[in-house]
Amino acid sequence: MTTHATKTNIPTGCFSTLAPELSQEHQVPANLTIIRIDRRNETNYFNILDPNRLRELVNDPLLSSSRVLDGLFYSGVVVVEADSDGRFYQTASNKRKNNIDLYFVNADNKQTVPRITTLYRDMGVRCVGIVDFDVLNDSAEFKKQLEALKFAEESITRMLTIREEIAKAAKELPCDERLEKIKEQMTILLVSLNKVQAKAFASDGEGELPTLT
Repeated sequence: MTTHATKTNIPTGCFSTLAPELSQEHQVPANLTIIRIDRRNETNYFNILDPNRLRELVNDPLLSSSRVLDGLFYSGVVVVEADSDGRFYQTASNKRKNNIDLYFVNADNKQTVPRITTLYRDMGVRCVGIVDFDVLNDSAEFKKQLEALKFAEESITRMLTIREEIAKAAKELPCDERLEKIKEQMTILLVSLNKVQAKAFASDGEGELPTLT
């Protein structure tokens, strides 16, 4: 039996206590059942953590660190790319509301974020993933991130369309070249306006009005 106050390293403690001989590779003991209790609006929700998913977690070299395991016993998890990202978002969260039971975990890179968010969701842990803006560079990677967060297919399609529009704009001419092109187009426009102005306001006995500059 464990409480909210002692949730840190719960799974790791269970594995080391019940299977101390497994020093190199953890296994989920057959007689181990971990139940996650999530309290929402005065109601308790019970969720038995899938032994197969736990086995995958503790045996995966990338996921088996205690930082991922600890997230199983928080109200919600925020998965980020790097430690610095986690510190930033945790500080921002605490300033906004410091009594939220959130856990911030570093996935080491954006490609691992979907793996961790999927694992948490499969075991009933509410979570989100935050990745850098450059995820938009790769349509397949962006789609993988969205699918891991269980967005509806319609929403994924809409967001991929928006990504394509952003990519199209990003592939245009560099800023300096675009600025020069705008200057050229503005010059042509001003010349055309001057000609229209001259025809509209000049009379037979009058000279043309000064042109726009």
